[in-house]
Amino acid sequence: EQWCEDIRNEYENKFISISELLLDMLKANQNYDEIIDYSEKLLKHDILNEHAHISLIDTYKKLDKTKKAKDAYSRMLSIYENQLGEKPNVKVLTMIENTLAK
Repeated sequence: EQWCEDIRNEYENKFISISELLLDMLKANQNYDEIIDYSEKLLKHDILNEHAHISLIDTYKKLDKTKKAKDAYSRMLSIYENQLGEKPNVKVLTMIENTLAK
C-alpha cells in the first residue's frame, strides 16, 4: 500500500537526519570510536550518505589511521561509481582531499 510506503520513507528520512545529528554531537565530544561505529551503521541504511562518509574518513585521519581513511575514501568513490555512475560533488571531494593531505 502506498500509505505504508510513505510512512516507511518518512521514518527512514528521520533516522538519517537523527543519525547525522548524532555524528555531529559525537564529533563535538571527540567520541571517535562511536563516530566510526555510527557512520558505518548509517552507511548500511544510506550507502550514499556523504555526511557518514566524511565523518568516517575524517575520524580515521584524526586517529592517525591514514590507510583506513584512504581505504574509506576509495570505497566511497567506488560506491558512487557503482550506484550512480559518477563521483561525489566537487565540494565534497575537495573537503576529503584536504583532510587526507593534512
